[in-house]
Amino acid sequence: MVGSLVFAWMCDAVGDHNGVTVVDGPVSMWFATHRSVTEGRVGMLLAKGTSPVVLIGLVAVAALVLRRRGFRRESTLLAGATFIAYAAGGVTKFAEHRARPVSPINLAPESEPSFPSGHVLVIATVAVVCLGLAWSHLNRTSRVLGVSAATAAVVLVALDRLVVGAHWLTDVMGSLALAGVIAAVVLATHAMVRTWGKSIEA
Repeated sequence: MVGSLVFAWMCDAVGDHNGVTVVDGPVSMWFATHRSVTEGRVGMLLAKGTSPVVLIGLVAVAALVLRRRGFRRESTLLAGATFIAYAAGGVTKFAEHRARPVSPINLAPESEPSFPSGHVLVIATVAVVCLGLAWSHLNRTSRVLGVSAATAAVVLVALDRLVVGAHWLTDVMGSLALAGVIAAVVLATHAMVRTWGKSIEA
């Protein structure tokens, strides 16, 4: 519910002021001013390695492995969540049609619209859904490590999009909110199916 409200607010915010909110310009300019040449290059490499296409490929492999090991429901939900995230991001991009930051802020201008960030949306959705699906199989230590790894991955990619100037701050925030909504729906579905399965067995 919170994620839906935040995402709706973000969509409304980027529709005003030519798509740039009062925080977007200053934040993007700060990152552009303070990044070093090395940070820019590392950021570009990270951007290529965490592109939605790469992440979807990795998820496809993971889903196949899960299916072969007997986790069919988890495999389907993971693949479905990733597809929904990618599709929802694409629809929103062209609905809002928000312009990306330009040079010198943006180190690698892209042609597609800016809001939301596909990198952040897909990685956040995959991270939360993977953690949620595996939660009941993890001990306390593994859960701590899992939460730490998922948080680090999402924060790293989110910061990378700002460092290289590929997105506005609200692009990243909107992606996180939408990822939360998608993950919540998928994990709620997983919980309901598990409950129904136990009821049938009983």
